[in-house]
Amino acid sequence: QAGTSCECAVERKGPALTVLMDGKEGLAATIHDRELGAVQLRAGSASLEVAELSVTGGIFLPPTSTVLARYGAPGSNKGAVQLVPTGDRGLTALFVAEDGNGANELWARRSRDGGVKWDDPYEVLDDEVLPQSIASLAAGCNERRDEITLVVATGRANHKLYLMKGRNGGRNWSRPADITAAAKKPGWNVHLGAQGVVLKRLRNKEGRVVLPLLVGSDEQWQPYVLITDDGREWKTVGPLASAVRNSCDLMADAEGTLWSSVGVDGVTRQLIFSRDGGDTWSEPAESTLPDGRTRGSLAFGMGPGNRPVWYYAATKPVVDENGGHTRTHLTLYGSQDSGKTWQELKRVHFGTWKYPTVVSLGPDRCGVCFHRSSYSWSGDQIRYVEAADLWSR
Repeated sequence: QAGTSCECAVERKGPALTVLMDGKEGLAATIHDRELGAVQLRAGSASLEVAELSVTGGIFLPPTSTVLARYGAPGSNKGAVQLVPTGDRGLTALFVAEDGNGANELWARRSRDGGVKWDDPYEVLDDEVLPQSIASLAAGCNERRDEITLVVATGRANHKLYLMKGRNGGRNWSRPADITAAAKKPGWNVHLGAQGVVLKRLRNKEGRVVLPLLVGSDEQWQPYVLITDDGREWKTVGPLASAVRNSCDLMADAEGTLWSSVGVDGVTRQLIFSRDGGDTWSEPAESTLPDGRTRGSLAFGMGPGNRPVWYYAATKPVVDENGGHTRTHLTLYGSQDSGKTWQELKRVHFGTWKYPTVVSLGPDRCGVCFHRSSYSWSGDQIRYVEAADLWSR
């Protein structure tokens, strides 16, 4: 589209040059100059002037995004991010940052109008309160009480778990309480890989907190859920499926049924459900939801005409020229039949990404928060995107 600004990057891969526009590979070829021979361009150190560009197909433009944090700014991003819907149309973005001395901290930004405007970033947890490095996190909000339950895992192995409560939608936080002995077995390596759920539609279990938990290592993870009714007593339920490659996403539907999607074969994701608040789970069932061999995010919402729909933010498997899998083309998928079949709704971001969270903002609207990875570390950002009119096509 003429006159549209975009991010263009040139990467050298062996003898070939790859030109990426907004993270999407546009050209991949060895470029020769009549006088210089093979041209060697390095991203950030040279410029390429395109006099004529021919595109087969179409150019897709991602929705406008809001930068919540960037490298070098207060709360500059270093890793995991999670978007938590709070009471009265509020949103709280939690993200791990670095303090400049190599120590991880936890920062947040709040929106009180559904993502239109955002308060300034503020620190939730620093290395003076919790000296250990933050490895992962999971959170859910009791929207009636406007209270966030947050659990962070710390350390490199045999992780410790800490509980924090964020009142007023995450404006005021309690000090971290060590729940390791109550919440996991000794020696377990764990990863809190996706957003949690606070039940509000299940009889006799309203307010129960259910958090997704992976147990194992990078070579082999098994999906569990971590459950508490009062924040003092905890239990782990699982494994919910055989060894998985990545996250176990979690959401609750309109009836209070819990759903989790897991990636096992790297082709499509399997769905598991619980009708009793996470105490027991079904056997995994196949779906058409693509598995990009990376963490995604699952959410329940309402589509046109207030019909119940499901959303999933991730990607199809993207394979580079060496046969490796890359995280690009962050895409929002939708299902109108409780996860049995899925369709691609909208591309959210073309470049590399990680740690996505999708939340419903109302009929036919979603908010997606993610870590935007760049070609140099200084370009990393936390971004928020609102996607609307998703089912109009």
